[in-house]
Amino acid sequence: MDLPTLLPSIVAVASALLGIWLGHMLKTREDVQRLQAEDERRWMAERKVAYSAFLQEAHAMAREIEWLALNLPYDPSKPGDGDLNVVAEDLPTYYGRWDEKTQEVLTNLQLVSGARVGELAQRVVDALLEVATPVETRGYFTEYYPLMLALDDLIQVLHNAMREELGMPDPIDWEGRRADDHWPWLEDRPPISTFRQGHGQHDAVASSDAQRSRGNQLRQAPRRAQSGQSVSR
Repeated sequence: MDLPTLLPSIVAVASALLGIWLGHMLKTREDVQRLQAEDERRWMAERKVAYSAFLQEAHAMAREIEWLALNLPYDPSKPGDGDLNVVAEDLPTYYGRWDEKTQEVLTNLQLVSGARVGELAQRVVDALLEVATPVETRGYFTEYYPLMLALDDLIQVLHNAMREELGMPDPIDWEGRRADDHWPWLEDRPPISTFRQGHGQHDAVASSDAQRSRGNQLRQAPRRAQSGQSVSR
């Protein structure tokens, strides 16, 4: 056969081969994209687990060192106002946990985190050690309290950095509760006094002013209130 006769067959075969090649390339691209999406979802899930575990550990350690600090004398004017025996007994446990579990969750986080979150997490871990200094030296609660507030602020910054890295860029307004006289209740909802069920003495509620006053006190020293200590000494 001459070339003109064979040309249509050649073109048909070439077109078929080209179609097979293009189909293979498209399928390969789709497979790569699918695998990348699955890897990203898996990576994100691992980050969420690591971030959640770290935040839980950081808050638990912060509560633990605060409980120990509450056993210190409040200030130099009240040198006998404290229980240093509790500090002596429980502070080694705090340091032991910092050296083991806290380091473990930090390592797990830094394996999957971005640079910013990894740095902030390291700062939180180091801060958990620094806030223990007034407790270790048997100082005063007034020396510890500013460190506690700075630690809380650092953890909040880390929390928002984690949210941003996980695709939730809107930061949580942690300061809003301190500025809101109605916190934790919603201002546009009925007042607490309206939630009565006809149970006699159980329907007695404090006045709104008294509730807000007490709420403001608790917001100024949230951890001390949770520990069962007086808000003001």
